[in-house]
Amino acid sequence: STFKGLDFSQAIFNENLNIVNTKLNFTFSNLEEKIEQEYEEFNKNKKEEDQKSLDKFANDFRDSFRTFKSALIKDNNALDASNFHKYELYCKEIELKQNWDKKGENVKNTTDLEKNVSRIRDFMDFLLLGFYRKLCDHHTDFLKVFNNLILLIALYALFVFGFTWLHDDKLEDTRAILTLFGFFDKFRLYFDIISTIFVVFGCGFFVCKLDSYEKKNNVSKKQNINFIYIIGDFLNLIKSLLFASFIPCVFYGLFSLFGFFLNLGKDFGYSLLINTLFVSLYICLVYTKSLFFGRYVVLIFSYIVFIIMLIKQPNVIHPLIGKIANESDKFFNYPSLIVLNILYTILLALVLFSLQKTARKNSIVPS
Repeated sequence: STFKGLDFSQAIFNENLNIVNTKLNFTFSNLEEKIEQEYEEFNKNKKEEDQKSLDKFANDFRDSFRTFKSALIKDNNALDASNFHKYELYCKEIELKQNWDKKGENVKNTTDLEKNVSRIRDFMDFLLLGFYRKLCDHHTDFLKVFNNLILLIALYALFVFGFTWLHDDKLEDTRAILTLFGFFDKFRLYFDIISTIFVVFGCGFFVCKLDSYEKKNNVSKKQNINFIYIIGDFLNLIKSLLFASFIPCVFYGLFSLFGFFLNLGKDFGYSLLINTLFVSLYICLVYTKSLFFGRYVVLIFSYIVFIIMLIKQPNVIHPLIGKIANESDKFFNYPSLIVLNILYTILLALVLFSLQKTARKNSIVPS
């Protein structure tokens, strides 16, 4: 059977729930489309005061999925229950998105201020739900979270070797040019111009409405991969990379404005740039809408880098491995790399936690 609309929020299942041959498989995008479809059909030809908001529909769907989840948990069906918990979180993300789109309250008293603070908290929850959906599909997709783990390790290895190349003693002939402070002194003006361009472009990018662009390039429904899809997919990757470059430029711009007054050295600005670029690049590659270039091509390259590092220099995968193997590396003593190692360790712990939780929730072996 196929359900046209879902509203089991007030239902109570006294017997075991049988969902065999029932089509209740959703992705985030088609569930969002389904909620919008129900919203449009319900509010058709109704007065404004009688209309029901989209976030209310998302909440109704969420209650229905929670009812199914509770019934399956009661039947000790943890595998199917985890899927309905995933749909429940999908609905919560859609609901939070709609709440954020609403206009803020005019602050007249403490209650109004608390409502606005709550909206900011909801926005942070929305970003967190979106990140976990992209990272591991809310602990239901083991392959996705494993791929993101390999991506993180490969990206970290590239940053470490890039930093090592810039500071290698073997490059004595070019080191005068590639020295950290000399590089910034010679090209600071150009770098400031590029940073300004990225900031202006980024601000304009978010201010402009991209609905028409998304509709024109939303060709993922087509089964055959064609030239238009490849171009759209590549543009999505470029969009993600531009956003990843925009964030470090904003931080570097703030450093340029306040660094002098706070007596911060150039090494602080360099470290800030490198580390914000690392974090923003990883998050944007996880979030990217680009399927072919942003996921398949990047992941193939990441696996190649990971295998090479695993065989030739496993201590790069994590500095702790090098300490256990007594392979000290002088480059890990640089302040910029120390901060990079801390951020990498935090991200690695987060991904490994999601990996083990996903593996445990999807295992047929009782935990």
